[in-house]
Amino acid sequence: MVSRFRHTSLALALVCCPLGLAVGQDHHRMMEHDTSAVQQVVYTCPMDTDIRSAKPGQCPKCGMDLVRLDSPAPSDSSQATEASIDAVVQFLLTSAATDFHTHGPSQPLRFRAVRVGHLKAPDGKMNYMLCGQFARAQDTDKVQWTPFVTIKTSGYEQWLGVQAEAFSKDSSVVWDKVGDLSSSLQSRLDSLR
Repeated sequence: MVSRFRHTSLALALVCCPLGLAVGQDHHRMMEHDTSAVQQVVYTCPMDTDIRSAKPGQCPKCGMDLVRLDSPAPSDSSQATEASIDAVVQFLLTSAATDFHTHGPSQPLRFRAVRVGHLKAPDGKMNYMLCGQFARAQDTDKVQWTPFVTIKTSGYEQWLGVQAEAFSKDSSVVWDKVGDLSSSLQSRLDSLR
């Protein structure tokens, strides 16, 4: 009887231990998968990408709205840069349209060659700008295009004419590959009228 009990115990141990290990390993893998699926949401400032927050709000340095990063990894600078550029482009388009609406001519305008670029300041910070040209929409014969630049500062600055042309021709400006934003700016301005 004792001998049969030992053999049964040994057989059960041989069958159950590998199953127990396998179940334990699967459970461990499943737990690892579940914990890796839980991701923390991270928000950053488009202008001050060193600012990180677990919730939306405003940047303590410049006051801009924080934008959500799709990846929480702080080392993923390409994601932060992409989010920053997109938020800056949206800010510049809105600022330029608002400025044209508030301070520009009362006649409808049209735009061409609108693009985003940046300069690297001595402190290493990127200074973004929206450059392009505008003209009155009624001008069809002899169109006079006027250069403009909207610069992201702690708020924004809008320059027209010769000063704007100097910015757009500056050889140290790095033009971002966003494409022509003329129709986007036109849509923003039209939505304000």
